[in-house]
Amino acid sequence: MADCRTGPEAAEEEIPGLRHTVWDQQDQKVQYPKLQKDVSADVVVVGAGIAGLSVACNLVKEGKKVIVLEARVIGERT
Repeated sequence: MADCRTGPEAAEEEIPGLRHTVWDQQDQKVQYPKLQKDVSADVVVVGAGIAGLSVACNLVKEGKKVIVLEARVIGERT
């Protein structure tokens, strides 16, 4: 399930594809962990730019189980 927390508690966790700085995101080569089992969700959001993450967070707040897929860098594009 997506986690929409912000602030210091969110920064403590390692999130693949997310840098602590917004500069030089385009140079990052990300290796996401492979799924170890089948997963299911109410909604799958394709793209972890600002639009995709905003939609995912709002859906989680509404009680939906959400999976976000990203091919590149989290927050890099719209």
